[in-house]
Amino acid sequence: MTQIISPVYTIAADDHDNNQNKKIYYSIETENEHFSLQTSMSGRLFLKHPMDYDDPKQKKLYNITIKAENSDAIPKRFSKSHLIVHLNDGDDLNPKFQSRVYKAQVRETPSLKQGEKLLSPVMIDSVDIVARDQDIGINQTIHFSLFNDTENADLFEIDSESARLRLVKSLDREVTSSVDLLVKATQSDDDQRYDVTLVQIDVTDVNDNVPVIHLSHVHVLLRENSVVGSFVTSANISDADGNTGFTLDFIPSGFLTTDPRTGEITVAENGIFDREIDEEFQFQIVATENDTLERYRSQSVTLTIEILDDNDNDPQFPIHQYHLHINESTAVGTTILQVNATDDDVSTEYSSVTYELVGNDDVIEIFHVTQHGDVILSRELDAELMTSYRFKIEASDSGGRKDGCEVEVWIDDVNDNPPQFVDDVITNVEVSEAFQLNTTFATIKATDADANDTLQYSIRVSAHGSNDDVISRTFHVTDEGYLQLMRGLDREEITEYRIFAIVTDGVHVAEREVRIVVKDENDNAPIFVEDLYSFQLLFRTKDFNRLIHVGQVEARDLDIGVNSIVNYSMCYDESNFAVEGETGQIFLISSDFDFRGKNGVFHFCVAATDGGLPPMTSHPVHVSVHVVREDYSPEARMLTENYHVTEQVDRKQLVTSLEAKDGDAEVGFRLSHPLFEMTSGVEIWARANLDAEALQPYYDVTIETYDKQQPHKSTNTTITIYIDDVDDNPPYFLTDRYDVSMDEGTVTSSLVQLQVRDDDRDDVNRNHVFKLEADDVTGGLFHVDPETGDLSNTRAFDYDVSRERHYNVTVIVESRHNNNNDDDVITAANPRKCDVTITIRDVNDNQPKFQPIAGVVSVCDDDVIADCYLYRMQLDEDAGVGMTSYFVIADDLDGGANGKVEYSIIREDGDDNHYFDIDTDTGELQLLRSLDYENDDANEFHLRVRVTDGGTPPKHNEASLLITINNVNDNPPVCDVTMFKFAREIVDETAKHVGRLQCHDNDGDDVIYRAANRVGDDGDRISVIVDELTGDVYVSNAHRDATVTYVVDVTDGKHHLPIQVEIKTRKCKKFDENLKFERKIYNFRVKEDAQPDSVVAMVPVLANSSMISAMQLIDPSNQFHLDDVTGEIRLRANNTTSLDYDDVTCHVITSCLNAFDQVGDVISAASVVIHIDDVNDNPPVFARDHYVINVRENSSPGEFLIKVEASDRDQLPQLRYLINTELLRVDDVTGVVTTATSFDREQQQQYNFTLTCDDSIHRSDVILTLTIDDVNDNQPSFGIDEDHVLISTNQFHGDEIVIYSVKAFDADQDDDVIYSLKENYDNLFSIHPLNGVVSMFKSQFSRNYDVIIEVRDRTDELLRHQQLHTSPPDDVMLLHVINDQDDSEAVKDGMFIAFLQKVHNIDIQIPVSAGLVVERLYVTNRSAVVVFFISTMSPLPFSIPDPRIGEIVTNRMLSRSASYEFVVQVEDACTGHVFDRAIVRINISLTDQHSASLTNHDVGIPYDSNIGYQIPTNCDSGKHVDIYNEEATKYFAYSPQYCTLVLVSSVVHLANQTIQVMLYEEKGNVSQSIYAHVTGDSNELYLYINHSIDEIRTFDIVDSIQRCIGEEVRVGIVKILPLNDEKIRLNLFAYNNDHQLINASHFTRLFREKCFSPEVDRNHLFPLNIVGLETALEAKERRKQVKKPALEVAVASLAIVCGLLIFGFLLIGLIHFVNRERRKFENQQAEIIALSKSELPQMNIYMNSNDDNQSPLPHDGAIELSHLPPSNSFVPSKAANEGEELRKMKMLGVCSSESPTKSSSQVSLQSFHSNNTPTSTRQSFPDVVVGGDHYQLKTTSSLFTAHEMKEMKSQQTVL
Repeated sequence: MTQIISPVYTIAADDHDNNQNKKIYYSIETENEHFSLQTSMSGRLFLKHPMDYDDPKQKKLYNITIKAENSDAIPKRFSKSHLIVHLNDGDDLNPKFQSRVYKAQVRETPSLKQGEKLLSPVMIDSVDIVARDQDIGINQTIHFSLFNDTENADLFEIDSESARLRLVKSLDREVTSSVDLLVKATQSDDDQRYDVTLVQIDVTDVNDNVPVIHLSHVHVLLRENSVVGSFVTSANISDADGNTGFTLDFIPSGFLTTDPRTGEITVAENGIFDREIDEEFQFQIVATENDTLERYRSQSVTLTIEILDDNDNDPQFPIHQYHLHINESTAVGTTILQVNATDDDVSTEYSSVTYELVGNDDVIEIFHVTQHGDVILSRELDAELMTSYRFKIEASDSGGRKDGCEVEVWIDDVNDNPPQFVDDVITNVEVSEAFQLNTTFATIKATDADANDTLQYSIRVSAHGSNDDVISRTFHVTDEGYLQLMRGLDREEITEYRIFAIVTDGVHVAEREVRIVVKDENDNAPIFVEDLYSFQLLFRTKDFNRLIHVGQVEARDLDIGVNSIVNYSMCYDESNFAVEGETGQIFLISSDFDFRGKNGVFHFCVAATDGGLPPMTSHPVHVSVHVVREDYSPEARMLTENYHVTEQVDRKQLVTSLEAKDGDAEVGFRLSHPLFEMTSGVEIWARANLDAEALQPYYDVTIETYDKQQPHKSTNTTITIYIDDVDDNPPYFLTDRYDVSMDEGTVTSSLVQLQVRDDDRDDVNRNHVFKLEADDVTGGLFHVDPETGDLSNTRAFDYDVSRERHYNVTVIVESRHNNNNDDDVITAANPRKCDVTITIRDVNDNQPKFQPIAGVVSVCDDDVIADCYLYRMQLDEDAGVGMTSYFVIADDLDGGANGKVEYSIIREDGDDNHYFDIDTDTGELQLLRSLDYENDDANEFHLRVRVTDGGTPPKHNEASLLITINNVNDNPPVCDVTMFKFAREIVDETAKHVGRLQCHDNDGDDVIYRAANRVGDDGDRISVIVDELTGDVYVSNAHRDATVTYVVDVTDGKHHLPIQVEIKTRKCKKFDENLKFERKIYNFRVKEDAQPDSVVAMVPVLANSSMISAMQLIDPSNQFHLDDVTGEIRLRANNTTSLDYDDVTCHVITSCLNAFDQVGDVISAASVVIHIDDVNDNPPVFARDHYVINVRENSSPGEFLIKVEASDRDQLPQLRYLINTELLRVDDVTGVVTTATSFDREQQQQYNFTLTCDDSIHRSDVILTLTIDDVNDNQPSFGIDEDHVLISTNQFHGDEIVIYSVKAFDADQDDDVIYSLKENYDNLFSIHPLNGVVSMFKSQFSRNYDVIIEVRDRTDELLRHQQLHTSPPDDVMLLHVINDQDDSEAVKDGMFIAFLQKVHNIDIQIPVSAGLVVERLYVTNRSAVVVFFISTMSPLPFSIPDPRIGEIVTNRMLSRSASYEFVVQVEDACTGHVFDRAIVRINISLTDQHSASLTNHDVGIPYDSNIGYQIPTNCDSGKHVDIYNEEATKYFAYSPQYCTLVLVSSVVHLANQTIQVMLYEEKGNVSQSIYAHVTGDSNELYLYINHSIDEIRTFDIVDSIQRCIGEEVRVGIVKILPLNDEKIRLNLFAYNNDHQLINASHFTRLFREKCFSPEVDRNHLFPLNIVGLETALEAKERRKQVKKPALEVAVASLAIVCGLLIFGFLLIGLIHFVNRERRKFENQQAEIIALSKSELPQMNIYMNSNDDNQSPLPHDGAIELSHLPPSNSFVPSKAANEGEELRKMKMLGVCSSESPTKSSSQVSLQSFHSNNTPTSTRQSFPDVVVGGDHYQLKTTSSLFTAHEMKEMKSQQTVL
């Protein structure tokens, strides 16, 4: 082909002219389209268009006429010449294959590895490759060759002449399924003339591979008894030959089967796996081809199945019924039977068997079974009580499977019971000594518990002062046990006999001593001790007119008792002497006798008579009395009576004066003493200057008084003389200095008691006074008690603030003299002083506080740093291990050890992977492990640091540290591959984009590409340019096919990474500009989720041109192919390379689009750039699978918890975080989680929330577990207010017993409590401080006690200082300790009676009809005639209608939940003797099945509402309605007449609180829950509106406010108050959805924001004109300001008003008193009438009041009595009916008429009053029901004395 612009020929013309005539112009005159002249001035002929010799249409010969003309000459001259152009063929065309693509097939070569050389080549005959030279005239020889750089090209050879292909090396289809060969056809004369074609060789398969089995698990666990179809494992069978049909065979067979579709291996229908038979199975699995001739089998694969044991076997007893006999004497602890149950399960988890004995309580107490199956006797047997026992033994495994066997034990009786004397056998017998012989005087009875035992009686004698023979002849016992007297008795001979009654059953012998006392008979007369009595009487002068004792006579009577009492008398009248009848004393009774007249001797006789009936008199005894006169002795008498002398008197002091007398002589005195002397013969004087401190306090001085006749007679008189002390010694301190210390923050009454001494002897003179020195420098900080000397401080000191730590105080002590009761302080000349030094001691009273940290960002203000606990720090990831660059600082204002702080990091349980530690002393943070920003799970660390001081107890504080790890450039760049390979079709040498380098830096740093240096030099001038920022690679100067390699330096600024880039260029030939693509580059976009064989782009089709034969897309990625007919670019159908945007390294694929002409030359080329677009096909992924965090309870809302992070492989979505709770908040962008409320650990300890990350299409969830850390914020509580315990002294088996165990509950975690008693209670009780066990000491327990038990939190500060009773208790409970024998005795007249059960706990469910028996009480002796009574003063809905039976019955319908507790006592039916008491507790609750839905209703009540205030309800007046919860009945009652709640008690103390009232209808279904909000000043809002009260519609107002304020709060109206005719005030209140009152300030702020903002249309919201808004507190403050000016006027008027009020009160009080007395009288009369008629009077309902005179409800709140209960709806009390009961019992013969009885009032007194309060007979009525069981009423129809009424009122007040 001749190219354009090629010169063809040059023609030249010559002109001989000169100048312009010489200038020649050329032109072509022949019309042609191929030739032209270069210029008109030149004769050079050029081609205009290419000429192709090989084109059949191309002319081969051209005749061209060329004209030469000198156009500028005049005239013009020209000349013509003809040029013949012959077109010759040139070698300008390349060889061309007949087809651009050849397809061939070749069979794989089996049994050889790919690449092995074949012994003989395989000719590929399935293709004929033909290429020819396109030049027609010059047709050169073609040589064929293969491109060796294509993959697998070395496996083939091509014949260079014939182009026949041969396979020379082995080919394996499983390795290579197809081969693409590039065949080159080259002209023999020019190797640049060539063509290339593609030969696609498909390798056909030969079945030469066996199947391969891949099991998902080769060792699996399978539970025995797995059902058919249970999954075992899955099998994946592959065959390199592509076979798909296989059969799996299992050896052994029959156990397993497989699903051919899914490959799942499951349990076959007959597959039975029993762990008890085989614990492991091994299967050989073989796969066999189905659809091949060879039917190759795979190698066997071993599947091991370990069988897990299942609890599929019951324990089995070998015997299911046991019968055995044992003696009743079998010892406790004996194994009577051993059972053994076996379980066939293998694992110990299921095969271990436990045994349990099942039977009634008696059996369980007697027998028990061990875990080894031994049945052991636990308690002694007694065949007399029970002859056989039947029980069951159950064997259970851990899975709950059971088997049982029955055991019947027969108790064989043995003679093991000795005879027992009955309780009423007398042991003391009195027998008169005159008792009749051969008669019975006593009976001895014994019993034997053993059956059929015969008892024999005998006696064994023993006497005092007698022999056995005498006694044996005196007494005799019959076979029936009768004692008889066989011989007469003489008490005077033997007073008492002791015999032993013996009873025997043949084996055992029982004895009981019987003491026989002989009763005296008056059979002896008195006998005087002496036959004659003689007395001498000394008669003194002073004895005149006096009764003078002479002597005593004595007579004795051998009888005893009254018979032995002797009375004395004179035998005849005697005027001078008398005898005392009882004592025998003889007295001289007259002084008018002459004792000398009878020589002083007198004679008379005395007789003795006893007291018997009849009396007996003794023989008289003679008495003689000799009277002698006595000489007189002198007697001294003191003239003064006080013998005191005073010390320190400088003169003598008179002590006393003496005086004496003697009837017959003169007297004198003598005194001898060193301190005292006698003067003047009659005066005693003390010496001068006595010192009381040196002498005794007193002296006994003896004074001798003597007469002055011979012989001398004298008497001694002793007087005591006291030395009186005076205050003559000043006080002084025992030490002149004290050093004391005290804790800061305390004020104590005695720092030290100053010790002084006063040497005065008497205490009265030791009075002294203490005072501080006048110039006290402490300024009144200290005070000394003037009396006791206790030094105290007047205010508390702060050790941490005050500069003074030591204070010096001087105290003076002075004497105080008491003169006439006036205290005059006399200052000594040198007052004694004492210096006291007080040292203030530091106390740990300050909490450590964190301080700002230098260089650390804090989110807190410096002023509040102590309350802030979040700091932010930054740390580089390359920080070295052990680095301590950061530290925390905390200060403690305390000093010493209290101020020393230690730091620690709070670790979570199980958190062993620590990164940081802290120095306990300095607070320095130390890095323990190296950090890696890129690989660590977290790049933020939340540390919680605790600082603790050294105090006791220690105080601590906590702070949170947020340490952010900074990324450091410590990682070199990383590329996806070590060598990048690009291929590019090029058209010219301009720069072309060939690809992009994909490298990144894990540190996140920017990657820079530099210095593309060529590797080697083959002389090619291709150059490569790399964009430093993007990594885009461009190639330029590419002019031929070539492969070049360059090295690119990839750097992040610090690290360098050299990578190789290989670029293959292929030269695209130039093409005809008329046949070219419209664009050089076609850009298309395809989404990454494009399906295989889908159309991704359309390119223009050039193949319809006659010159275009084909188009080809050369795609280096091998992912796309071109349909050259339609121009569609499709994703390959068999494409295995994913277009996943997130996985590929290059998101842009550049391909070369070529168009070929008929001979295969490229005539047009373009680049096709396909951009892969990301699709949101990946869900977000959280950084952690599970988040676990902690937060302290009661922490403030907004506290930081954690920052969560999620990532998404997709590039498009914006992640958004959500959480499924309102308790936490999460920032939807940052993922920071904070608290939205405070948490209470006692409500819930742990929460599981779901965190969600949303990318708008996909959502990912993760669980966030929030654990609430405990804070000590709860007080312990007992849960009950009081309890009872009955105690009797026979319970004591030692000095102390446990009587009760109390338990208080503290909701806080691990919080201990400590118990204590409020008082000592006579030192009878004690309580263990930790476990709450109450003990009682054995003592005289004579009364009941109310023991108050206190509980405190053990973690309280005061308790830590062991100051137990200085803080109020957290809770108390009252324990009633009742003396069970205070007025009862279980044994009466030989009969033991007691309750079988001391405490009865009964639960019943409402509604309960009247007359229901809720419990029956039993006593030990059921044959006894006893009665039961309820002993309580409170009205109860229960009674005992028949006291003889003991059934507790409801006496009215019960329809409200409540609890009752009362005491029931059992008494003797005849005497009223109290035997025992029992406590009965009855709990009434709502029936479980009554679960009707509640209707909530909120109302407001002013806290100052009057009694009778009514609240409407939604109840139906036709239904039975009542209040369910007992708490609400304290304040409300339900009125069935008006369907309203009526306020029955003041609610002033409940201001700002809410009372929940639960109403139920009909059968107990709770239908309403009314929340009564008691509003006060703090939550009432006043709304002022201009409107008339008559036209107001509250619903409209509330509805309008509710609509504008929203659903955040609910609004209600408490009160509507008209201020005038046109203005009213609405008292509003607000509450939240949890029925909690909202503070008025918050309500006001919300009201103003939402209802008074500018955008709110007030006229639309409020139909009324609102003129004002304020809170109740604001209104009260405003009224105070208004009333303040009137205060002075009010004070001036107060005096007048007070006078009038006093007078009025007196008058009202008088009227009140008169009316009260009148009503009392009327009530008493009505009560007496009501009692006599036995019916109820008409009555009103009275509300609780402190006034004695209660009045009915006012008319607007009154509740009238709708009906009276029937006469049988109540049961009279014991007091009213006991007389009738006794009358009936007497008629029945139960009680004899002689039985002592009590009056009704006495019975009532005992049964009703435990404190013996006097009472009168009264009638007790039941609770009166209004509208059906609505009220418990105390009516005036019961008769109580005034004292009883007062007692009941006082008890109600206490409760």
